[in-house]
Amino acid sequence: MFELSRKSKKSGGLVNDKAKETLDKMRELQATTSMTSKEICEQELGYVPGHIRGRSATKKQAAEVERWRHEIEDSRKRADEAEKRAAEVTQQFTAQQELIKTLQQQQTETRSLYDELANQLKDLRK
Repeated sequence: MFELSRKSKKSGGLVNDKAKETLDKMRELQATTSMTSKEICEQELGYVPGHIRGRSATKKQAAEVERWRHEIEDSRKRADEAEKRAAEVTQQFTAQQELIKTLQQQQTETRSLYDELANQLKDLRK
């Protein structure tokens, strides 16, 4: 929004160097910090984006809404990560169950071979 409001129709660039510096700093903050767009605007421009004096919610209310929105977004991300992890654990559990079945079959086969060899040894001793 900042960029759109300070773009020159003739040149297509920003209206002055100060606007370019401010935009560059805002983009840098967005890339390097976990600050929200609202927090960056408040810090760099001194106002809340979308706030119209006397018409919008107070800064405190807007900040509270933004905080809740950020918290909900974080909760969704954590829930998605938990679902992915649960799917991975379920897959690992299934693979381990299959491995246990295979090992039990091999144990049964080994036991029968052992019994067969033990019987053959008995027959040889007679």
